[in-house]
Amino acid sequence: MNSDPEQMMSASPILWKQLRYQLVSLFGMTLLFALYNGIDGFLAALYGGVMVMINTLLLLWHSARAERLEQQSAGQNFRIIVRCAVERLVITVALFALGLGRLGLEPLPLICGFAAGQLLFIIGGMRSNR
Repeated sequence: MNSDPEQMMSASPILWKQLRYQLVSLFGMTLLFALYNGIDGFLAALYGGVMVMINTLLLLWHSARAERLEQQSAGQNFRIIVRCAVERLVITVALFALGLGRLGLEPLPLICGFAAGQLLFIIGGMRSNR
C-alpha cells in the first residue's frame, strides 16, 4: 500500500480543515476538563478527541487511496467506502474499550472529547456543502 504524503495532503482540503477544527476543539475541551476535573479529566478528554482525529486521518488516507485509484469501477469504489466505514467503526469501538476498560479513563470527559470532535466533523461537512 502506497501512502504518498503529497497525495494524502492533496486528498481533501475539506477533511484537513475539519482536522484543524478538531485540534482547536480538542485544545478547548481538554483545557476545560483540566480546570474542573484535574489531570484525569484532561487525559480522558484528550483521549476522546484524539480518537476522532485518528478516525479523520483514516478517512483522509482512504480518500487519497480512492483518488489514486479513481479509474476503478463503481463496485471497487463501493468496496473502498465499505472498508473505510468498517475500519473506522472497529477502531472506534476498540479505542473506547481500551480507554474505558484497560486505561480506566473517566467516561464523561472521554465521551465529551469524542462528541465535540465528532460534532465539529459533522458541522464542517455540512458547511462545506453550501
